Amino acid sequence: MQKMVKKALAAAMLIPCGVAHADDTHLVVQAKDGNSQFALTALQSISLNETGIGVKDKKGETAAFDYANIEKLYFNMIVSMVEANPVTTFHVSLDATGSTLRLQGVDGFSNVNIYSMNGQIVKKLSHWKGNSIDISALVPGVYIIQVNNQALKFKK
Repeated sequence: MQKMVKKALAAAMLIPCGVAHADDTHLVVQAKDGNSQFALTALQSISLNETGIGVKDKKGETAAFDYANIEKLYFNMIVSMVEANPVTTFHVSLDATGSTLRLQGVDGFSNVNIYSMNGQIVKKLSHWKGNSIDISALVPGVYIIQVNNQALKFKK
């Protein structure tokens, strides 16, 4: 049973590493006796053994967690791909089918990026001219659309 838990934890730890930005991601170990959080940029290693997980930072300090004590292990990523802008001058609307995005309040040529909630660019348009945007290939979910230096969240 512990081997299966160990393999599942190893897989869970490796998958997000491919999409996360290390400078804004933390490893969180939620244990029965409290939570511990580690910035990935400060870590030297994460090791798995027969009884638990070891976390060692670049200063040489270590923390150990027994599998029996771990309730949850996850990566907490803070998405910081766009600067917050308190005044957004454009609006987003979807057609009835949810496959076409329309923007109002954007003049001239613009650069448009659509991000998934994990920070990946799922659509990029350079020198967009104001026509509608085909989002039929996007799976239903929440996205962030960035037009030049402004951003809005929308749901498909």
